[in-house]
Amino acid sequence: MKTKLLILTTVLCLLGIGLTSCEKHDENHYFKWYCKAELNGKPLIDQTRIEHAFNPNSPMATPYLYQESENYCKFYTELGENREAQPEYYIDIWLRVKDLKEIVGKEFAFKKEIPENFDPTGPGNSGAYFNWLKENGHCFATVYKNLTSEYVENGTFKIESFDPNGPFYHGSFSLTFSEGTITGHFKVGAS
Repeated sequence: MKTKLLILTTVLCLLGIGLTSCEKHDENHYFKWYCKAELNGKPLIDQTRIEHAFNPNSPMATPYLYQESENYCKFYTELGENREAQPEYYIDIWLRVKDLKEIVGKEFAFKKEIPENFDPTGPGNSGAYFNWLKENGHCFATVYKNLTSEYVENGTFKIESFDPNGPFYHGSFSLTFSEGTITGHFKVGAS
């Protein structure tokens, strides 16, 4: 009896998730959270198909925003030319905050800061630079493409609103790096 009740409860929970947290595009079901961006006139999108959440061999559902540590939250997205394409750009944005609730309505502006007499592109220096940024309380972002990662020259990030009924965060960002300026807006689930 307990097994039947557990199975029924699981099915109802999965049905509830499917009906409330997805939307349909091109005959496929996707999570409601997304990131849409543009780089040099080229549209990019990140929106994960719902079935990926139930496949242990699939990547995580992206984009996402979460409290990474006591002092940092992280926004992450994987942008491709369409929903089914392989991602071209992987973006990490690190914000110095103690609680995600602190960031609603606040715009974060950041620029690349390098310690004196230090080359962040030198051999083995990327990890040291990352640690220096976090230890010194900087907000920063990285863009990863074709096995190459670079720190963003400057950028902004803002959570414009929080919808507790979703619950979803809505926001935008603008990041300048070697290929141009990528601007985007997003809707992510609250974690």
